[in-house]
Amino acid sequence: MSTSMFPSISSEDLPTGQELIMLLISLIVPFVFALYGLLVHLTPEHEPPVRSSLSYTSPTSSTPQPLPPPLSSPSPPPQRALSIIVPAYNEALRLPAMLGELHAWLTSSERTREQAFGAVGEEISGWEVIVVDDGSSDETEEAALKVGREWEKGPWGKGRIGKGELRVVKLGKNQGKGGAVRHGVLHSRGARVLFADADGASTFSSLEQLQKDLDEVEVDFPTSSTDSPSRSSAESKPEQVKDGLRKRATGKTNGSATKSGSSSPKPTLGLSIGSRAHLVSTDLVVKRSFLRNLLMHGFHVFVKTLGVRDVRDTQCGFKLFTRPTAALLFPPMQLSRWSFDVELLVLADMCRLAAAPPSSPTSDPNAPLPVPSKSIPFKIPVAETPIQWHEVAGSKISLTWDSIGMARDLVVLRICLGVGRWVAPVLLVEEEKDKSS
Repeated sequence: MSTSMFPSISSEDLPTGQELIMLLISLIVPFVFALYGLLVHLTPEHEPPVRSSLSYTSPTSSTPQPLPPPLSSPSPPPQRALSIIVPAYNEALRLPAMLGELHAWLTSSERTREQAFGAVGEEISGWEVIVVDDGSSDETEEAALKVGREWEKGPWGKGRIGKGELRVVKLGKNQGKGGAVRHGVLHSRGARVLFADADGASTFSSLEQLQKDLDEVEVDFPTSSTDSPSRSSAESKPEQVKDGLRKRATGKTNGSATKSGSSSPKPTLGLSIGSRAHLVSTDLVVKRSFLRNLLMHGFHVFVKTLGVRDVRDTQCGFKLFTRPTAALLFPPMQLSRWSFDVELLVLADMCRLAAAPPSSPTSDPNAPLPVPSKSIPFKIPVAETPIQWHEVAGSKISLTWDSIGMARDLVVLRICLGVGRWVAPVLLVEEEKDKSS
């Protein structure tokens, strides 16, 4: 009589369906918690601002002065036509030349308001440069102030854009380029806000084309929950948009328009970003090292897989925003290092429009605002502008380690936005009233 070498298993010995479910749960739950813990560990956090970073020094006074309150949406009225944010980390050698080029272009007697400020109305004038010293260990702050003192001696030229102002903000600890740009933008006063790298690689005269392209793509700030400024809605009304672009070009609507009796320009949404994509086939890129070009192309492919498909060059340090756009995108920005450019474009693509819930009387001024029950997507329009650019020695980027860090940050960005740990900007506007009532 043959016997089986395996013991027989009765149906009573098999786990029940309920037991299998409990087993799966006991395995999955710790795994999910472990993944979430890893996500929290990899998530960057903003350093709380120190007292010194909330004030600025200027060439005319060594006494620190308080910065204006940080931007929020809706943005407060601008006090200058243009703000230029220059993040600087150990840039004592390269910064003076960049500031010199900036000043020479803006103060040229041939410069016009349209070239420097775009469609910003004439009721606002003047410009400011905010150098954000990102915890430098060299003489970056003094180098900037020295240039500013030379500016104060004049002459300022006979152009039509007015006198400029230099402010230097010193962060107590290195925040990274994204953190420095964010800090400067949040405390800026311009109707339009540009950030430009301190190395001067982007020729500053390219600002004229950025302004023109921003004039063409910007859309009116929505005033109701059904008034979406998305590119898709603009494409659905080509005749209206065509007429709007023509009027913007002649300075009669959007950035130049004002409400009756108001000294503030009509708010608009849009951004124009400098691009070096047209230089890919030139010697500037071809003669780079194989590793650098490999990492560059790999990063572009990676960015496209994360959803930024309409922009060929996300990393150029020359980007221009309308003030309401800056107030909408920069407060929720989380990444402080090299990947922040991509985050700004992702947030611009993920913006939503919602009707502000009716406010209920409360005695607590710190009570949280009601959360809107529903919202509709809209995309802030983006123009990609080819600019003049040249290589400048002294880059702070470590090709290998910074590339790994950027890839990590972009993965964290998409996951955090996907699971709701970070949220996309929501623009609260008045609810459209029922016309039939």
